[in-house]
Amino acid sequence: MMRTVQWLNENQYRRYPIVEDADMRLASVADPTTFFALPDDVFLDLQLVSYTQRDGLLYLQQIDVSATDVVVTIRYQQRGAMTMEDFQVLLPAAPAVPYRTRTSSSTYSLALVLGEGVNTLAQWPVGVYRPARVIEFEPALLVYQGRHRVITLQGTAAGSVPVAGDVYFEEGYNVQIRVEPATRIVRVVPVVGAGAGFPCQRLEPLRPFCDAVLLLLNGTYADGHGNFQLHGGRGVEIIPVPAEHEVRIRTATEPADIDCGGQLA
Repeated sequence: MMRTVQWLNENQYRRYPIVEDADMRLASVADPTTFFALPDDVFLDLQLVSYTQRDGLLYLQQIDVSATDVVVTIRYQQRGAMTMEDFQVLLPAAPAVPYRTRTSSSTYSLALVLGEGVNTLAQWPVGVYRPARVIEFEPALLVYQGRHRVITLQGTAAGSVPVAGDVYFEEGYNVQIRVEPATRIVRVVPVVGAGAGFPCQRLEPLRPFCDAVLLLLNGTYADGHGNFQLHGGRGVEIIPVPAEHEVRIRTATEPADIDCGGQLA
């Protein structure tokens, strides 16, 4: 059967956004022989925006009715694959209709408008209900949007705060920013001498502010490349251990080097 979405929109008895010939019965999980009919005016409008997939199946997964609220689960499944994502919409008790809500993830955004039928759902006995057959939403409601504007940035570190508006990145000491237009990726990578170069100015006061960086050793600063040259003198051995980020200093005295003033050691 060929469906004309525009005609369904103009039909006051439409079932849109659910496909016209869908079986609207839902069975109780506790008692599969008990069915309830999903009212035509539960869903008034629905749109799923996908940032990764161009095509898929959008359908009603289940309805959970409790003593205080109703939870509607809508599932999106890629065609020909087992990859799927569930969207749960919590309906408050006696919501003002039309009730508009939106939920999103890193790859999808679901906008939903519900009507008077949601009050009928709240009258169903407490329990979980699943469609007797697949209750599918119109394919025209799936929108693919591979390119979209970044509104905010949120860091993953503890204490990070969102950054909104235009964001400007500036290279610091030993940091390089690489922009990859083909993949629309910005990479921040450490490169010796990149960006602002090497920090050459001395810190005042002379007390280091970061325990993880060696800035000063016995009043001597590192060279322009941030290096210290350590040389072992008589009886002292310098052992670098790069794997453990350590420099070990130990005595290396031979018996012949011991001077006891003419006495036996």
